Amino acid sequence: MNSVNIMETSIPLNASEDFHVLVPQADSLGAVAVIRSLGSHGYKVHAASSSPQALGCYSNFANFRHQTPAYNKTVEYIAWLRTTVKHYGIVAIIPSEGFLLAIKDYFEEFSNLLS
Repeated sequence: MNSVNIMETSIPLNASEDFHVLVPQADSLGAVAVIRSLGSHGYKVHAASSSPQALGCYSNFANFRHQTPAYNKTVEYIAWLRTTVKHYGIVAIIPSEGFLLAIKDYFEEFSNLLS
């Protein structure tokens, strides 16, 4: 079976519904491409953005859509992130630069999920 290694997590290329992947900053064009690619390979994609108009959240390949606190509201954003990861069993996060800056003080906590 072919697989992709994301840090210490090995995820099959043709994933089952058990593989939930978070794509933050779904308002960027790069995130839209990631959402489409992951969704077309069977991953359960969580498109997330603080913008209610985020294009990625309207993608047919996004199984879950999340409106998040803004990155500059760090306490609220980290609380949302912890809850979401735990509740949905997120196995990987496809980070953007903005996401990495937002979690910089909590990087170790989430580093095992970053691809």
